[in-house]
Amino acid sequence: MNKFLMAGLAALAALPLSARVREGNFQRSGGNPPNDAAIKQYRNNGIKCPDAKNWTPYWHCIGKNGSVEFIREKNGNRFARISGNNMLFCGTDYGGLRDTEYVAFTLDVRGKGVIYISYLTYLKKGAKSGPDTKMGSAAVEVDSSDWTNYLFVMKRSDAIHALHPSLMALKGTVDIDNVNMIYGKENIDIFAIARGEAESRLRKLHKTDGGQEVAIDEEIQKRIEMFRTQEAALQKFVQEKPDHVLAAKLMKHVKAVRPYLLTEGLKTIRRGQLNRAMALCYAIQEVTGSKVNYGKSASVKTPEKKKIAAAPRQNKLGLFQVTDLKPEKLLYRENDNAKVSFSVQNYGSTSAKVKVKGILHSGIDDKRTVFERDAVLKSGRSRFSFSFNVGSESFGRGIEVQVIDAKGKTIAEGREYFQAHKEFMRVMLHGTSRYQNVFHLFGHEQSDYGIQDTDDQVYFSNERRLMRKKNLIRDVKNHRARNEHVSFYQCRSFSGQVGLEEVRKNPEYILYGENGQPEIDPFYGRVPDPFEIASPSELEPVRRAKVLDGRKFLDVKISACHSLIADFANLECVAYGAKSVREYQKKRGGLDIVYLDDTPSVMPGYTITGKYNIAGLSKPQLAKLNTEIARVWNSELRRDNPDAGSWCNGVNPNGIRWYRSLGMWERTMGLGVDVDKGDDVSDEYIRALTSVYNSMFLSEIQHSFNPRSGIKERNPVVWMNHMLEQRDYIVQKYKGNIIFGYICIDTDPDVANLPRDLYWITLSYFHALTLATQHHHAILAIPPGFAALQPYDQFMTRYSGLLWDKELVALPADQAKKTVSIKSKSKLLYENFVYSRKYKDSEALVTHFVRPYPLETWDLNWNVTPPALKDVEVTIDIPAGKKPVLVKAMRPYDVHEKDEVVEQIVRFNINGNKLTCVLPEFRYYNMLVVKYQ
Repeated sequence: MNKFLMAGLAALAALPLSARVREGNFQRSGGNPPNDAAIKQYRNNGIKCPDAKNWTPYWHCIGKNGSVEFIREKNGNRFARISGNNMLFCGTDYGGLRDTEYVAFTLDVRGKGVIYISYLTYLKKGAKSGPDTKMGSAAVEVDSSDWTNYLFVMKRSDAIHALHPSLMALKGTVDIDNVNMIYGKENIDIFAIARGEAESRLRKLHKTDGGQEVAIDEEIQKRIEMFRTQEAALQKFVQEKPDHVLAAKLMKHVKAVRPYLLTEGLKTIRRGQLNRAMALCYAIQEVTGSKVNYGKSASVKTPEKKKIAAAPRQNKLGLFQVTDLKPEKLLYRENDNAKVSFSVQNYGSTSAKVKVKGILHSGIDDKRTVFERDAVLKSGRSRFSFSFNVGSESFGRGIEVQVIDAKGKTIAEGREYFQAHKEFMRVMLHGTSRYQNVFHLFGHEQSDYGIQDTDDQVYFSNERRLMRKKNLIRDVKNHRARNEHVSFYQCRSFSGQVGLEEVRKNPEYILYGENGQPEIDPFYGRVPDPFEIASPSELEPVRRAKVLDGRKFLDVKISACHSLIADFANLECVAYGAKSVREYQKKRGGLDIVYLDDTPSVMPGYTITGKYNIAGLSKPQLAKLNTEIARVWNSELRRDNPDAGSWCNGVNPNGIRWYRSLGMWERTMGLGVDVDKGDDVSDEYIRALTSVYNSMFLSEIQHSFNPRSGIKERNPVVWMNHMLEQRDYIVQKYKGNIIFGYICIDTDPDVANLPRDLYWITLSYFHALTLATQHHHAILAIPPGFAALQPYDQFMTRYSGLLWDKELVALPADQAKKTVSIKSKSKLLYENFVYSRKYKDSEALVTHFVRPYPLETWDLNWNVTPPALKDVEVTIDIPAGKKPVLVKAMRPYDVHEKDEVVEQIVRFNINGNKLTCVLPEFRYYNMLVVKYQ
């Protein structure tokens, strides 16, 4: 399993995770230091180690006769393996120490031996520095194939100026990863937990082996009661001393760990969370004086992992089954003709006369028969297909096949789903599920701006990815054959050999510094080496030799991320970039969407003539310039193809505020965020962006599930509020489309058949919020087709019209609470998720019921299935003059259910102006739609 997602590491969710140790996760390879000379010296000292190009930068060795390896696992994770008790393996801190009395040190360890943790320290002695041996050290015996997190704390003297973390394998061989240091007065809680962990290790309560799950036996129950007692002591202490800073901080950690130990129905406990709970017990003892009463530790059991088998894809009744039901495409234009194929399996030994029907579902509950035929089903498989017009309405469809016997009884049935569109970006599904309708090529091109088609057959893209042109063309054709739209990547910088050649032709298209040299891109890289500029980009050996024509001094392979910033204040440059995209799309074929990694907006800098490009422009004038840039970019992209699609990032409140925090406020003028605070002057720019047909806006949040990430959106409440603010801004106010991502979910590549329930619980809670807040998502799973993603993408496909229709109006929370009320034994969120939609001759009230996540941070390994909610009573105020004609509940399927949208017509009662009904059973999410006439 990906160790970044492992249970043991999830215990760190409450810790400050801003890295203080450079490359402490060992992911990078190559770069300096060390250089080749240092590697040679290591080897002369008897240290076995990789070449400099394979070494993680900023780590080095002191001593002799040891071994260092950097190992990348199949799932992409990279770690260090060390041995040799006369060799220190040392990292580099990100700068001098702040005013702090203690320094905490955290790392993940596995292997067999003894790991020694210490620091190389340097003192403040005027201009001189020297090592200090008073900082202290720690040694831990390791005997486990499981990763275990350790937290240490050491006292720092005032004289110490800088620290370098140092590790040694005193015995055996140990693996290390995710090395970090934590310091600063604000982290007194971390230091207390580290002292508590030291006490826990001393008493052999820090569990290091037996897998990531620990069975709750008699021994573990003792530890749970110990935690419960200490929690009560801390609560009492905080009530008596509410201003005690450390106690209040520890309470937050207790709250985060508590569900892992005290949730009803738990049969196992995550090992990392158990270790953290034990450390907290002793930290609480330090603060409150409440003695930990535990006794002697006994061995603990490791549970067997049970796998959940997949439910059948299609419904099987008796001797007959509908199989292989599949629309020819997942996405059609309005009024297109669609084709559906399927099989009916007769498991009996005799033939059966039946009627086969095809029913098209659309809207809330519209249906029409599109196929009907009498048939004789021989023993075995009978194949069928039929065609029909998808209709004039945009959004989701369901196709249902029924097999009916001579008595009129349905003996087999199946359902599948697709979408129809007028504007394909509004129904965009992007990720790795089988319902994907947009495929994106990230970083495949030879320039990130001013792209040109070349004759090169093999080349490095600017992101240093080896590309083969024939494979790219084949992949695009394959996706287009499934009627998927294909997107490719551009940003605001010329890059790679192709981009640099374009700059030579048009030097006025880039920004320069005050010194007249090309400006370095703040996000995407550095100015290129002139020798690389002169080298050919073709890598195919025969063609490259022909291009070189014997000029060996030019045989240099261009490296990644050399970027020259395009001057978007120059509207001619903007038009040129869009035209380049348009021409490239024509020549390559099948590329009908472009993604701009940033917004089409101004960036300050100097022109080739030395003029400051926005000199004298006021904020209102900058807003107008941004608006004009957007108009030129989008109109030029669509000059030859009005249906062309485009998307970009940075157009969301948090992203806009982030740019401003970096001092890049000019590009945000006109986006209408925080106008009341004086941070903006108008919303003309965002109106120009969102008025564009077939457009989408990416909220670039990538690490929601990464326990090592410190982003605040790891908290489910923060995530929900973030989604609501984006919804209200992009979707509700400006009628645009919003997608979040990219979020990657890694699984074990060595497991051929992943368990169906893997990450199912947390992803179900998570995607309930996706549905309720009108978002699209870009979640990539490895391998593709990951089971837990399918039910929600399937639901989005069928009911996209009730999720993404721009005419859906979100009711303010106070109005929603007056309109909808519930009686439920468990808490449900719905007040922010009530929408109204007016149609030509009817109206719908759409309410999403979302179960709140039980943890303080998203944790993919959370494995407690919530009990099904039953008898949730809903009361709705009926608008004056309206008559309820239909109430329908729908939700994605659960892990034990067949792979079809779960939907049900709901009986309701009317008493005066009140409608009352009971929601069908559900666990995570339910949508209730009331249709009025």
